[in-house]
Parts: sequence; structure tokens; C-alpha cells
Amino acid sequence: MQALLDKRTRMLKIHQKLGLITAATAAESNTIHADLEVQFAGQTAQYKQVTLQLTRQGTEMHIAATVPATLSDFKIDPATLLPAAREE
Repeated sequence: MQALLDKRTRMLKIHQKLGLITAATAAESNTIHADLEVQFAGQTAQYKQVTLQLTRQGTEMHIAATVPATLSDFKIDPATLLPAAREE
């Protein structure tokens, strides 16, 4: 009984951290869509219905996605990423 409670507690913590993931409509699909919340540089940005690609490698499941994040999402000035101009 305790093992079951521990498993469900762990799953709930993962759910709280990652947010709700909704499965694609096709049962055989290797694609799911999820609402993501990303924290970076002291800012938080939310992205709705990001496509995640699932691949199974042996007993492991790998998830890959492209998150449409921009510098402005995290209030980062692009100019701060450029090296200072050198005086000749």
C-alpha cells in the first residue's frame, strides 16, 4: 500500500511540475501536445499546445520538442548578447 502511495505522490509531483499533457487523438500517434511553462533568467513564459515527439528506445521513452521561445519572452535585450565593438 505504501509503495502505491509513494508512486502516486511522485506522479502528482511530476504533473505539478510539467503541467497537464493531453494525448493526441490517434492512439497510435507518437505525438502529443502540452501546455508548457518555462522559467529562465528569472522570468516565466507559457507556451500553449507545444508539439512533443515521443520515441521509444528499449525500455526508455524520449521526448523531443521545439519550444517557440524568444529573447523577448524572458525580457532579454538582444544587444546584450553581442560582443562589444573593438576600437582599432
